[in-house]
Amino acid sequence: MDTHTPFLSNLAIHNITVHPSIRPTSIPNSGIGILATSSIPANTQLAFVPRRSLINPTTLPARPSGSPKLSPHAQLALALLSPPEKLKTWVATVPADFSSHPLCWRDEEIFLLPRSVGRLLDDLRTRYEKDRDSVSPVDEERFKWAWLVVNTRTLYHPAGGMTMCPFIDYFNHSDSGCKVELTARGYTVTTQQDIKEGEEVFVTYGHHSSDFLLVEYGFCPEGNGHDYVACDGWMEFGEKREAVIREKGYWGKWVRDREGWCYRSQVAGGVGGPGYLDGVLGKIREEAKEKISAAEKLQEGYPKLMLLRRWKQILKLC
Repeated sequence: MDTHTPFLSNLAIHNITVHPSIRPTSIPNSGIGILATSSIPANTQLAFVPRRSLINPTTLPARPSGSPKLSPHAQLALALLSPPEKLKTWVATVPADFSSHPLCWRDEEIFLLPRSVGRLLDDLRTRYEKDRDSVSPVDEERFKWAWLVVNTRTLYHPAGGMTMCPFIDYFNHSDSGCKVELTARGYTVTTQQDIKEGEEVFVTYGHHSSDFLLVEYGFCPEGNGHDYVACDGWMEFGEKREAVIREKGYWGKWVRDREGWCYRSQVAGGVGGPGYLDGVLGKIREEAKEKISAAEKLQEGYPKLMLLRRWKQILKLC
């Protein structure tokens, strides 16, 4: 049986309402997404999930007295491993495999990531390992699966923090997606423009770089109007120049986007001396070409697709 049918045919149990002109469907290289089955005008509510159907640490059963303190992320991951009966049909709809996520890539694939992605991935791995160790002993592969479900499919709720939202988690990301709004009653998804029959319907996960989207959500979009490259990994200074930049208050967070260098980068580059930033660009371009050449030799698959796409985007920004 299709793993989505039991959940979708019983949305009323969760008090979830969905517009009749949308349905989940398989999207190439994107897993499951939402498709419009007929034209939908702007300002149409597509989905509503009430507060009582949200899943966050405040809605989970209380943990036994004396239990070790766990992060909200770890609590939600454990809940996915042993879901209550009411949630089992929804849990069956989430991805069963996260081998496409950078946290699960092979070493030779991770080695080819841009430095800007590698730094974010190191931070993510540190968070994961801290949560994994806090719940030990546990089946690590199962826990990593649950942890990535939470990391890639939660919204932020002001009262509950990390919050899983059944059905709304079907929507994929786009710069110009539908509006997701938290009201007193729950979360709503509303169109902000007309949608044609057969088009995929998106929401916006936020104004993030493609580095961030790749590490946190596991994908690098083909287009991203908010994209930039964090260049800290390529900008090096001696101790004296570092001290000057720190004194000025511009150490780190050096960014280049389609408009050029950010002001912080310009200040740091000025301390580096004439031509410093041009030298950084040259270093990034040379590394990009080397890594693209190496990535082209990888076996066909999602990591290769993401690596080539991200490096080519970085070349355009630099």
